[in-house]
Amino acid sequence: MLWLQTWGNPVFDQIFKIITALGANSIYIIYIGWIYWCVDRKNGEKWAYLIISSAMLNGIIKLLFMAPRPFQVGKGIFAVDPSTATGYSFPSGHSQASATFGGFLAFENRSKRIKLIGILFFLFIGFSRLYLRVHWPVDILVGWMLGLCFAAIYHFFYDKNPLFFKSIALGSFALSALFFKDSDQIKLMGLFFSMSIGMWVNSTYLNLPIHRFKEGGKRKLLIGLLLIVVMMILLKLILPESLNGLRYAAIGITLSLLYPWVFTRLFSKLSLKENL
Repeated sequence: MLWLQTWGNPVFDQIFKIITALGANSIYIIYIGWIYWCVDRKNGEKWAYLIISSAMLNGIIKLLFMAPRPFQVGKGIFAVDPSTATGYSFPSGHSQASATFGGFLAFENRSKRIKLIGILFFLFIGFSRLYLRVHWPVDILVGWMLGLCFAAIYHFFYDKNPLFFKSIALGSFALSALFFKDSDQIKLMGLFFSMSIGMWVNSTYLNLPIHRFKEGGKRKLLIGLLLIVVMMILLKLILPESLNGLRYAAIGITLSLLYPWVFTRLFSKLSLKENL
């Protein structure tokens, strides 16, 4: 860690801060929205349960070990930006989430280019956490291992029994709700609870249509991404940190139910007017 710190400079600092920002929760939420709105609803559900379940398990493990971060206990180690590191150190949440996402992307796609993008995604994000000195090497390695395990298990077994994996996610939710009530877990619980309800209502009662790019999907994606980003910013400004669970719950229900319903209604009216 000390040797790596000697390579630090303002240019590298900015580059790796940008790279680590690509592993933020908002990136995964936006990606899930795109899949769920414009590609395939069942696949969007799979991505949602994969990412959120992995993140909730990561939070549970962190709270069990309560490991301090390098800049908190390592003599002479200074973080480039401590604000990017909340909670405990082991295992790395950024590394696990990026390996879950990038690994699943590589498993699910035949394209070698997509596979390479998925692998480079989690390698660079993991190394960025090391460069910023907010994680120990073991945090990164274990995060990668857990993330890739999640990705492999979902790739090979989810489609055979989706209900089992949803039950596992519900179990992680219950554990978090009963025993692990820190701020990061509360965000995930809010997102999981609202998104699960929204997706269940959609698939059980509404069966709202997928709008692919040739069927209004570009408009749906653009408006939806703008809506989610604005909601994230505004709700963070309006609501106190103690209500972060409510903020993420609002984002989850909007992504999974409210926005698909509203867009479908508006788009059908616009299409009718255009035909007339």
